[in-house]
Amino acid sequence: MMITPSITVPAIVRVRDVMNDNVLTVQDTEPARLAVQMMLWGGFRHLPVMHGKKLVGMITDRDVYEAEMRAVASNETAVAELMRTDVRTAAPDDAIGEVALVMAAAHIHAMPVVDHQRLVGIVTSHDLLACMANGSLPPPITVSAKVADVMCREPRYVNPDDDIRVALTIMVEQQIRHLPVVDAHDMLVGIVSDRDLRAAVGDPIEALRDDDDDNLVPFYIADVMTANPISIKPDAPLADLSWSLLDEKVGAVPVVDDDDHLVGIVSYVDVLHFALRGLP
Repeated sequence: MMITPSITVPAIVRVRDVMNDNVLTVQDTEPARLAVQMMLWGGFRHLPVMHGKKLVGMITDRDVYEAEMRAVASNETAVAELMRTDVRTAAPDDAIGEVALVMAAAHIHAMPVVDHQRLVGIVTSHDLLACMANGSLPPPITVSAKVADVMCREPRYVNPDDDIRVALTIMVEQQIRHLPVVDAHDMLVGIVSDRDLRAAVGDPIEALRDDDDDNLVPFYIADVMTANPISIKPDAPLADLSWSLLDEKVGAVPVVDDDDHLVGIVSYVDVLHFALRGLP
């Protein structure tokens, strides 16, 4: 009697297996500044925009800040005036690999999930990184891939005794969310994020526009930074970095040499795009 060996077919991971079904939304008639506050309070960077119960757009904190930097937005500007209406959506039964391809190609970091015209969830770049780290999203990051293959070299940075407005200016102008903090010897001593700065000053745009220094309580980077942050070496396996980003719940990790001198920075988006670019 011939025994036919069993073949295990990997299960396809669907969007419904990955998505967050507890979605924070904003109405298109609400003030855009309220949307930013909701994102800050909820720990999100993207909000689906609704008109009643219908999905009509997406808005990010950057949409609002860029509009304010161009002086085309005010405190009364409605979400509808700044939101993006060309929203790509996924369905609960879509394969997560297909959605990952679309998100990577279009540089989308969050995709609403719609079922029969009803918003039922959202899937983000962080969700995709989690799938990749646990092997449920191909291709797995190869053993040969190193942090040096992905990191941003010569990153912008600040010093502990810099006024926080220095960091605010860099983040707004360069559209970055994390800045390593180094001492006088270029050794890593901390990291500061856009969320750290918003918690300290509230609205970054208003802080930068305020000509009256008395209206902004003096804050220095040392007052708001995360001291002794996790860091990684350039020759460390990229797979190790993926787990660090997930386990520590951080968006970016500074890269240092053997003497703890800053040589780069790498974010979860950098890792995700590096891994997904090999997909057919």
